[in-house]
Amino acid sequence: MEPERNYRYPAAQASDDRYEVTQQRNPDAACLDCHKPDTEGMHGKHASVINPNNKLPVTCTNCHGQPSPQHREGVKDVMRFNEPMYKVGEQNSVCMSCHLPEQLQKAFWPHDVHVTKVACASCHSCIHSKIRCRR
Repeated sequence: MEPERNYRYPAAQASDDRYEVTQQRNPDAACLDCHKPDTEGMHGKHASVINPNNKLPVTCTNCHGQPSPQHREGVKDVMRFNEPMYKVGEQNSVCMSCHLPEQLQKAFWPHDVHVTKVACASCHSCIHSKIRCRR
């Protein structure tokens, strides 16, 4: 027999039902209000890749972060790669959130040497419509 539950407010009665939390909005929707997907959107390798951390498609915010409410007024508050306003370590930490250093070492030796001294974006141009290696 279950113990009787007395609640002060009837709406606060507990339930044993379980609910699954699902994502309700497209994280790119706000970005696409201003940034056109055909010319500035994700194309190439990253367009169809799955984020290994949450098993969902990669979105603008996975790499660029969450913009502030002032972003629409021109505040540059999202990650911009290969720009001096962000330290190499900050830029590379975004890449390393999906691209593990061990995998990069196996794929191409210089990644091990440069990972803390050179921004990934110094050699790799993985932005939007063109994915190419500038080497």
